Amino acid sequence: MRKIGNVLLIIAGVFAILGSVGCLIGGIVLFVFSSPQYTAMIIEGLENGTIRSTLPGTPEQVAMQVQLMFLIFAIVLIVEVAIAIGCAVVAFLARSKQSGGLYIANIVLGVLNGSLFSVLGGIFGLVGKDE
Repeated sequence: MRKIGNVLLIIAGVFAILGSVGCLIGGIVLFVFSSPQYTAMIIEGLENGTIRSTLPGTPEQVAMQVQLMFLIFAIVLIVEVAIAIGCAVVAFLARSKQSGGLYIANIVLGVLNGSLFSVLGGIFGLVGKDE
């Protein structure tokens, strides 16, 4: 059980690192497009039909709503980066130290991160800890 838990924790750590890189890139892109420099581009796209929207209001109001949504999604992705990095660190620490508290932290961060490998690795680590 402990070997299965260790393998799952390695997989969880690698996936968390890859996920944090992807979320960081996506968050930066969304943050850049939420800046005021891109307002004119969004308004122009709304006026000539390149960007379609079902949001009510003038193109200026819709552009502000779109940029607000970009900013909210960017903040969510940056928070997800922090959770994913924490999940990776805890996964590798739990694998090396074999501590019950780290396994529980791995389960909690795995749930927050949405990582089945972290949750299963923590569960198998707790079960196999007594071996």
